[in-house]
Amino acid sequence: IPFPNEINEILTKFEFDNINLNCILSNSDLKIINSDILLNDNSLFSMAGDVNLKNIEEAILDIDFQNVKIKQIEEILKFIDQTDYLNFFEIIDFDEIKGSAILNLKKRSTVINGLELIKNENITSNLSGEIFNNKFKGLVNSEKIDLSKIDKNFFKTDRIKGFVNVDLEIPDWISPS
Repeated sequence: IPFPNEINEILTKFEFDNINLNCILSNSDLKIINSDILLNDNSLFSMAGDVNLKNIEEAILDIDFQNVKIKQIEEILKFIDQTDYLNFFEIIDFDEIKGSAILNLKKRSTVINGLELIKNENITSNLSGEIFNNKFKGLVNSEKIDLSKIDKNFFKTDRIKGFVNVDLEIPDWISPS
């Protein structure tokens, strides 16, 4: 079975120190029992799930994040074709992300089981919910959002200054664009 280009692509985006992989391969089905990927900046991805190596788009992965940097999140969002969410990450001041998500590439959905955005060891935001068809519903709690970044990224002006705390419940699907 050839190694899927998609997996090759994502692995080359990250500089990792080591990968511990416990899995079972049966024909073209890869059952990941546990996988710890330690990156050279002390970021850690832990994964479990099922991957069809002949059709990676049928993968279902449970991923835990520890000390993951924004650049790595950008690469993941590009990989799962969710780049519209990058503008939202740019308005929140944080250094790293911690939490977990379930990626279902077949259904093109992501369940966010609680992501913490952290700045100087303090949690600045919490996110939980679901992304489906490039739309989000869930809960967002964020402290000290820079209004000037919202103004520049979304309104393309330079008129608003200041900070705001946000506590949102989004019960229905909204689009990031």
